[in-house]
Amino acid sequence: MIIGAHVSAAGGIMNAIPRAKEIGASAVQIFASAPGNWNPPKATLEEGRAFGEACRSEGITHIFFHSIYLINLASDKPFLIHKSKESLIAGLNLNAAMGGNGVIFHVGSTKDRTFDAAKENIIKSLNDIIAKSDPKSILIIETNAGQGNCVGDTFEEVAELIAGVEQKERIGVCLDTAHTFASGYDLVNVGPESIMQQFDEIIGLKYLKAIHCNDSKTDFNSRVDRHENIGLGKIGEEPFRQLLHLPELKNIPFILEVPGIEGNGPDRINVDKLKDLAV
Repeated sequence: MIIGAHVSAAGGIMNAIPRAKEIGASAVQIFASAPGNWNPPKATLEEGRAFGEACRSEGITHIFFHSIYLINLASDKPFLIHKSKESLIAGLNLNAAMGGNGVIFHVGSTKDRTFDAAKENIIKSLNDIIAKSDPKSILIIETNAGQGNCVGDTFEEVAELIAGVEQKERIGVCLDTAHTFASGYDLVNVGPESIMQQFDEIIGLKYLKAIHCNDSKTDFNSRVDRHENIGLGKIGEEPFRQLLHLPELKNIPFILEVPGIEGNGPDRINVDKLKDLAV
């Protein structure tokens, strides 16, 4: 089982490696650049290659980027779409130089429009981003909680976007457990096995590249995105145990994005909790 975490790359990307090792993570997710602004990645492609080699030498098998928070491919504002595309292309190129596993991103909000009204423009942007980035890179759509009319809160919406992507080997999905629970997929009572069967039937497991493994502070179908430490939220331990034991997920990285017991982000306690549940 591949258990990883989002770790800080503050002070330079190489600093993410000892931070991951300290908490026992064998996969990492980092921001390529500060998540609250449009600045490009600070690391060069050569530094990215060195980082990837260093990760693998330390037993870190998977490297993901999480995109900045400003991305919105569902916007009706051309400037915002242009900036979003630039940011994702830069992240994809750097992640590919690392020999990484993809850039995970939120599609964005349609605001007052419907998904159908925005869908074709989103698909055009996805195809543009893929065409203009390193052919070894993978663009990964994250499922979300549905807060603020964001795209991707249903498996059907994600599947419709993938259907329009021309280079399907370059697109993937990250399922976030907290988001999926909050958007109406009942991991507690229906159970992970059934939810993953729905995922396979609607999207296809071949597109699943990672699972963001987070408990939820908010109730089922709340449509509010709030992460909690494993076992301390509304999902609880047992659904995570079941999820970790699904044979079809044995090669999928589970990436923690939890607040941490002391509020400092994913920690060894949460990593060890997932490892114990996976036994």
